[in-house]
Amino acid sequence: MDRLTEMEAFIAVVDQGGFTGAARRMEVSKSAISKYVAALEQRLGTRLLERTTRRVEPTEIGIAYYRRARRIVHDAQEADAMAGSTRMPPTGRLRVSVPAEFGVTRFVPVLGGLLMDYPGLSIHTDLRQRNAAPVASAEHDLTLSIDPEMSRPAGSRLLARSAHHLVAAPEYVARHGAPARIEELTEHVLLHQALDTAPETNLWHLISASGESRTVRCNGPLTANDDLALLEACLNGYGIACLPGYLTGERLRDGQLVPIIPTLAGQALSISILSPESEFTPPKVTTLIDYLSSAYGTQSADWQ
Repeated sequence: MDRLTEMEAFIAVVDQGGFTGAARRMEVSKSAISKYVAALEQRLGTRLLERTTRRVEPTEIGIAYYRRARRIVHDAQEADAMAGSTRMPPTGRLRVSVPAEFGVTRFVPVLGGLLMDYPGLSIHTDLRQRNAAPVASAEHDLTLSIDPEMSRPAGSRLLARSAHHLVAAPEYVARHGAPARIEELTEHVLLHQALDTAPETNLWHLISASGESRTVRCNGPLTANDDLALLEACLNGYGIACLPGYLTGERLRDGQLVPIIPTLAGQALSISILSPESEFTPPKVTTLIDYLSSAYGTQSADWQ
């Protein structure tokens, strides 16, 4: 006999004060309720109910068992509801924290298909500076994080990888030529980030094809605290920039940018996603994570 059904029958008897009310609540016969409770008492080897001519009352051990059994039945019902919800189309509002440059160029542009497939979903995108530390909090259902490859946050799910490369506009190369060796970079206009919180952002840490690490100090006339601004400056022919592949991939392919010393690579990045710790992940959250993983898995070949 099903233990959970026995518990439910016992709980119903206590709640309703008798077998008749319990049978009505569970939509079974009174004899079935009596059989469930008798089987439960026999299995436990103790009496849970005191039966009088006027009312059925739980014994002292019955009261203690009732409290525990209620929690068990409630948890089981909640688990069933959780599992059943995965069969329904995801609905509700998702709040997602995303680095600004990635949010504008890569996150928002891929959402169209998801919102078309799931009209019950809505997404609020909260843009932040990429250098701001990502924190999975109750304020956001998901937090997208871009980090050095060896510093991916614990507990995050990897969506894609990217790497920094040196690029310039064809117009810049036409005017100034293209450096062939790393030593020649200092003869060119180098566009770089400048952050108050990181004074060494004027240094490019590059790795050659042979694995040799080299550092280049940038002294260009234009700096910015955001890679999107540097990308725009680069596209307009202002100089050479070291930018992540998720910003430059298509522009290299369509000729808006050209690679500079392609045997050199900058910092490797991991693009991952975090969610607050929870025993139950809502279907809307898993749907977005799976969708992004699929979308970026297709696109990210251009980001390396």
